Amino acid sequence: VSQLALSFMLLIGAALMLKSFSNLQSVDPGFRSDHVLTMTVDLNWSKYVNPQHRVDKERVMKTFDPLWDRVRGIPGVVTAGSAWTFPLNSSFSSNGGFMIEGIHHEGDTLPRAEFRGASASYFESLGVPVLRGRAFDEHDRDGAEQVAIVSQGLARRHWGAQDPLGQRISTDRGKTWARVVGVVGDVRQTGLAVEPPDLVYAAFPQFPGYTSTLFVRTSGDPALLADKVRGEVR
Repeated sequence: VSQLALSFMLLIGAALMLKSFSNLQSVDPGFRSDHVLTMTVDLNWSKYVNPQHRVDKERVMKTFDPLWDRVRGIPGVVTAGSAWTFPLNSSFSSNGGFMIEGIHHEGDTLPRAEFRGASASYFESLGVPVLRGRAFDEHDRDGAEQVAIVSQGLARRHWGAQDPLGQRISTDRGKTWARVVGVVGDVRQTGLAVEPPDLVYAAFPQFPGYTSTLFVRTSGDPALLADKVRGEVR
C-alpha cells in the first residue's frame, strides 16, 4: 500500500511537471531563437578605459563596427548585432527610474524599467518586431542626439493612446534626455514564466559595454559558422 501511494505521488508530480513544461512551450518569448548563434564578447577592461576610468566609447566601437561588418560578410550570415545581454537571462539586471518630459512625478517616485543597450541590427537578428517608428541605425552614435526605443508594454502603460514617438525620457533626473524613436514587441528577459518587463533600449554605440552578446542570424545551421565567427572576433 505504501509503495502504491508513493507511486501515485510520483506520477501526479510527473504529470504536473509535464503540464507546466507544455504550458511554457506555448509561451511567446517575444523573439525567435531559430537560426541564431550567440557569443559573449569580453573586452579587456584595462585596454578599453579612458583616463576617467570609464568606457572608452570610441575604442570600443572601433572594435565592434568592423566586427559586425566582417561577420555579416561570412557566407550564410543574414545579419548580426550586439546587446548588453541576451533574453531569458535571469542573472542580468539593469533597472532604474526614468522621467517622462512634461509629466510631473510626485516626490521621488519615478516609473521604473529595465535598461538594455542594443545595436542597430539587434532587433532584426532576434526577430523582435518593430511595431512603431524605427530601429536604431548608423546615425545613432556618440555625439548625436541620444535616442531610445521602448517596449510595447511600457508605451501602453505610460502613454496610453498617446503616440510615444518623439517624446523624451531621462534616466538622470533631467540632466540628459533621450528621444523615443521606436516601439518594439515585449520580450521576456528573465524567464518564460516571468511577465515581460517594461524595457528601455539605448543605442549600443552611445552606451557600449565591455561585455556584450553577439547575435548572428544565419540562413542555415548556426553551429556550422561558430568557428568562422570566433575567427573574426580574434
